[in-house]
Amino acid sequence: MGLIGVGAYLGRHKIKALFSDTKRTENKTEVKFLFREDPTATQLAHELVEAGVLSNQKQFFGAVKEYAIDTNAFAAGKYIILSGTTHANLLDGFVKGENGQGKAEQKVRVLFNRCEVIPDIGSNISKDAETFVELMAAEFRNYWTPEREQKLKNIGLKTPSQAVTLASIVYMEQSRVPEEWPIIAKLYLNRIEQGIPLQADPTFKFCWPDRLKGVEHLLNVHRDKDCPYNTYIYTGIPPGPICLPPYEVVDAVLNPADVSYLFLCGDGTGRHNFATTNAEHNKNVAAYRKWLKEYLNSKDE
Repeated sequence: MGLIGVGAYLGRHKIKALFSDTKRTENKTEVKFLFREDPTATQLAHELVEAGVLSNQKQFFGAVKEYAIDTNAFAAGKYIILSGTTHANLLDGFVKGENGQGKAEQKVRVLFNRCEVIPDIGSNISKDAETFVELMAAEFRNYWTPEREQKLKNIGLKTPSQAVTLASIVYMEQSRVPEEWPIIAKLYLNRIEQGIPLQADPTFKFCWPDRLKGVEHLLNVHRDKDCPYNTYIYTGIPPGPICLPPYEVVDAVLNPADVSYLFLCGDGTGRHNFATTNAEHNKNVAAYRKWLKEYLNSKDE
């Protein structure tokens, strides 16, 4: 089944006219099919008749013979049959192309919604795990063009996985204001370059799975948990991503803002105040604590 990786849209491929044919399907509206496994000719013929695309199986096998369709090459996947599709285009659309997928197979959008752990991902994908992994890997390779590989070197990172991991931290730090992504990305890159621990709150929260979900007041004891993803304890980039970030965030990491910031602090509105020195940062922290105190007091009234 086709899908999207790290939030990108792959588009829809309609069945193209490959033959001149006056014999057309019976359906008056588009009909959708989903085959989780490669269908046999008999299975495909049955489904097309049941859905009202063809009047009978004789039409199917007649077209198979007339157009020399390989009945052993029908592919699993999602298909959309438009009204009045020619028989030749209909059958050819189910045949595997050079990429091993149906020629008219539809790409579908899979939203991960900031998935953090494998069970979260599993609930968003089909049962075709092997196909899913293969397509995700293919999209990952397609994303990393020579141009992006060069940008990766320019910012001082060694592997695409490091860029994705850093993007995941940026996204968990700021998921609502895209214009802050390149700023936060550069802030973390500055810290890496200077050998300063990232000290990103989302990373130590990741060490606690569900236990810190909904917790508004994070304490020092939370930051003290010994975990390879805890960037308060370990320097550099964690072993892997803490969520699946949209590709736009990875682009922000590869195209960071030209800033010298080393610190960030929430301002209470969903945005951040940034600072270059510790003194500036302490002022931002004090302002945030003042806002937080007023906010908590208002909730108690």
